[in-house]
Amino acid sequence: MRKVNKNSPVPMYYQIKELIKEMIENAELKPGNLIFTERELCEYHDVSRMTVNKAIVSLVTEGYLYREQGRG
Repeated sequence: MRKVNKNSPVPMYYQIKELIKEMIENAELKPGNLIFTERELCEYHDVSRMTVNKAIVSLVTEGYLYREQGRG
């Protein structure tokens, strides 16, 4: 996975969202696979948890991801 570009005018949450979406479209993430945890994504991209959460919520809203309570 590539890292976000902190010098880019594109918001970081949007960059993370696009990176995850790209992984889904390229079949790097298959249906039923777990994505990285919010904490792992925060540490990898050196961003706040709220930024990662915004990206994930956006992907859930668009139907790319779904959440299951208690699955991690």
